[in-house]
Amino acid sequence: MQTYWKASGDKKNYHIDLKMSAGKVTVYEDTGHWKSGTGGNVTFEEFLEGRFQDLIRRDFGEEVLAEVIESVKGLSEK
Repeated sequence: MQTYWKASGDKKNYHIDLKMSAGKVTVYEDTGHWKSGTGGNVTFEEFLEGRFQDLIRRDFGEEVLAEVIESVKGLSEK
């Protein structure tokens, strides 16, 4: 099961990281410099209720959003 996604565009890198042990979805972006990152995290439950889904749709597209939702659902069951 995939737990990390990365995409590039608009001179930025976009990241999605699922942390099973913490039950968190982390979404952040950077410009390649280690101090340039910005983002946040939400619980699996908050994510499945819709938080951050608009950001993922915008930066990664509908297909990746569907993958992330399925992965979060799978990790929530464990």
